[in-house]
Amino acid sequence: MEEEDKTYQYALKLLSSRKRSIKEIEEKLRKKFPSQKEKIAPLIEKFKKIGYLNDQDFAEAWIKDRLKFNPRGIKQIERELRNKGVEKEIIRKALEKHYPVSLEKEIMEKLARKKWEREKNVELIKRMERVYRYLLYRGFPAKEVKEIISKLAKEKTVF
Repeated sequence: MEEEDKTYQYALKLLSSRKRSIKEIEEKLRKKFPSQKEKIAPLIEKFKKIGYLNDQDFAEAWIKDRLKFNPRGIKQIERELRNKGVEKEIIRKALEKHYPVSLEKEIMEKLARKKWEREKNVELIKRMERVYRYLLYRGFPAKEVKEIISKLAKEKTVF
């Protein structure tokens, strides 16, 4: 009983710091309490019933946080959520609700301009490469990244 209580308390501790996916909680509990494997599934079901675990809520919170604190492209966010065990359909719904494609372009342009300004003392070709890599690393589509970079280069070379 004491070990079960520790499992429950640990799960609550994990959930108190931020929302987590069902898969995340399950993996952390299995790793921390390998002897309690048969108790983990019922505990997760209990948390789902009382609303502590919900992959839809988790995906929406993840997207909102990403957009606010560490913007990424849609594909990158999708990949992060899949790695956390969220189903494709849940991801699709959450992205539709909180991250339309038009917003991705807006964010990408904002990040590109910011990086472009930070690299203002670098020669043009190198500057373009750095902005390109910066945006690709964050999961934005290469075709659109190229368009924004050429747009920035044209803007900055016209006097």
